[in-house]
Amino acid sequence: MSMPGTDDPSASSASKLSPAERDKARADIRALRERTLADLYRRRPATRAEIEKAAGYAVIGASGLNVVLLVGAQGAGVVVDRRSGQETFVRMLRAGTGPGLGYMDYRFVLVFKSATALDQFLKLGADVSAQGNVTVKPSGSGESTDTMTSFTPGVSVYQLMDKGVNVQANWGGTKYYRDPDLN
Repeated sequence: MSMPGTDDPSASSASKLSPAERDKARADIRALRERTLADLYRRRPATRAEIEKAAGYAVIGASGLNVVLLVGAQGAGVVVDRRSGQETFVRMLRAGTGPGLGYMDYRFVLVFKSATALDQFLKLGADVSAQGNVTVKPSGSGESTDTMTSFTPGVSVYQLMDKGVNVQANWGGTKYYRDPDLN
């Protein structure tokens, strides 16, 4: 299965990376996935069983900015189809609205509870969600209270804040598309 590519920013067919750069970028995303899952399982042990039963999951690393009522974020990660083991490397762009101010670096996991939810995500590459944060971690240490909820049926979201100074409550849409350099 593949994510749509006709209207995506990733529509070019040739990779701009050398084979060594491509391998390193994939390895970096896989390391992000392993670190994120380990952190998630440590903080929320029940998520391990949820992911093991799921049709698939995605792990994304992102950076976001909230300026008064405008929200934007971008990132990259990987979707894993647990049925086949296939990896699809993705990029994401998020736009939304809601009161707040600040920046954040974060990771999140999308858990696709059914084959239908995973297949729909791989086909459409979209999610609508709400997010709320109070974060004071300017250098990676400090406190964070955050939540992220998907409005897409059959999808759970877990967010891990890495660093930032941010207060926000927002909703918006996120577009995921195949990374042309890594797939």
